[in-house]
Amino acid sequence: MAERMIHPESATQHAASIPTGSLRRSQLAFSKGKVATPSGREQRQFFVASALFIGLRIGEKIIFTQEPFHMEGGQGSQAYQVSLLFSCFIVLAAARPWNNIRRLMILPISVAATLLWCWVSVSWSISPATSLRRIVQVTLSAYIIFLIVRQLGYARTLSLLRWSFALAIAASLLTILIVPSIGVQEAGGEVDAGAANTWRGIFIDKNVAGAFAAATISLFVFDARQLPWKSRLGVILMASIFLVGTASKTAFGVEVIALAVGLVLTRYRLRYRPILIPLLLLAVVAVVLGWSAFIEPFRAALYDPNAFTGRGPIWATLLRYLEQHWLLGAGFGSFWGVADSPALQIADVAWVRDKVRIGHNGYLDLWVTIGLPGLLLAILTFLVLPIARLLLRAGATPGQIALISSWLVLVAGQNFTESSLLHEKSLITVVLLFAVALSKNLKASEMRVTARRVGDRMAAASLTLRPSYGAANSASGGIR
Repeated sequence: MAERMIHPESATQHAASIPTGSLRRSQLAFSKGKVATPSGREQRQFFVASALFIGLRIGEKIIFTQEPFHMEGGQGSQAYQVSLLFSCFIVLAAARPWNNIRRLMILPISVAATLLWCWVSVSWSISPATSLRRIVQVTLSAYIIFLIVRQLGYARTLSLLRWSFALAIAASLLTILIVPSIGVQEAGGEVDAGAANTWRGIFIDKNVAGAFAAATISLFVFDARQLPWKSRLGVILMASIFLVGTASKTAFGVEVIALAVGLVLTRYRLRYRPILIPLLLLAVVAVVLGWSAFIEPFRAALYDPNAFTGRGPIWATLLRYLEQHWLLGAGFGSFWGVADSPALQIADVAWVRDKVRIGHNGYLDLWVTIGLPGLLLAILTFLVLPIARLLLRAGATPGQIALISSWLVLVAGQNFTESSLLHEKSLITVVLLFAVALSKNLKASEMRVTARRVGDRMAAASLTLRPSYGAANSASGGIR
């Protein structure tokens, strides 16, 4: 039978004019096997499961640091660990991996390599049991967060995060007013001695609260034009008031820089890529020339117990350990809060030996636990590559670049005086992991949308070019 011939360009135009729903039904009629796209009900179930996981991570401190859950000695809370495992299982089950096993293959190579190095460090860890428990928690959190972003996509993930963060800020302000014994930090220790009568809301201390408030501000400033301006402004004002009340100098100062970087990047376009290399070289030269001036306050703090609100003796302890163990470190999570902590032997100050459970510098803390190779790998994976991916690849809007970059700048700056890089319980680690996962998902989501549109048009074009072939095969049950 002679076939009616149609010019390919006309076929493409005809395909573009067919409604999307008809195109998709036509494409499915000529496909084999089951479609892996989740139904609306499955997506809602996954959204609820993801909200449970995020809610647990946000509220873990206010819940699991209270009696009877809290446990001393670095053991952590067994109730929290069980709850974390349960929430991860719920999210994993809601993803229905049995429908498509590829849904489980979500971690980028760089993230997997960094986590693998952390796992390997357990073999030389001072406290293998503690190290194993902590790396399991970090790995679970990373995997589930990447799964959430992959399943929900960029827009729905941001919607979930905005609801969660806004409710957490509102809950914190209410806690300050109604239960000040919890919401107000009544006394500070040797570190942050001036923390008395500062706000912490539902969080463990003022520094975590301040960093979370800063992340919330960025979340509602950038890439949020689709939100009602009154709601958007209201959350920004609440988060700003909360940030000021925390008196967290690091969070406030770094957030100003993060907002400035984000505002600059809202003007960024892909065609600016050729000038990025010269600008990067200038930045490297500026860092080299200004490094001595930048590092001098931190160096002086080693000999001044009052500098940086008492962090100097802690940093001096970490640097003293690195003199002999700079290459491999003590093993992941095995320096602070373990029975045989090196700080017990090398710290000069009694309160560092007896009370400190964190190094108040994320870079030093990583260095003393997973060594210099692990530190460099972590910085490359979680700070350098995501920004490079945003600036050098197509598929991201200026608003998306600004939001994710501001979060990365916030985390990078905050870790000069706090420790949140790959910390198993840090809420800022959750922010970092979401930023990295979102930066990775932008390209993937763009490719899936493009591929689906191309497939729809090809299916419609095949129907137009070969009507008799389609009719003949529909009678025999489809293409073989």
